[in-house]
Amino acid sequence: MAPIFIRSITLSATWQKLAATRTVLTAAITTASTNAQNAQFRVDGGPTVLWPAGVSATLISVDLSRIEVKGTSPDSVLVTGGISRRVIKLPPPPGGNGGGSGAFFGMGF
Repeated sequence: MAPIFIRSITLSATWQKLAATRTVLTAAITTASTNAQNAQFRVDGGPTVLWPAGVSATLISVDLSRIEVKGTSPDSVLVTGGISRRVIKLPPPPGGNGGGSGAFFGMGF
């Protein structure tokens, strides 16, 4: 089973990492539609990017520990994600037409 990451962050005036330790995965980051102010994001302490309420973005193969967020309480951000696995459809076996064409390897996320 693929690991799943879910974290709801209540914003404050202090920068908070999206993950405490190195966490590389595909993640959806969503600012709550009820947020009163823009959420502030930055990567590796770089420039701040403002996200208004209700904005969502999917980031592929990102280390969440490099991303920080801050804002105004009780505004919030939801981070959900996991490690996706590629689904590979196998070709039919040589000289036959049964079994292989409908077989799948891997798991989707």
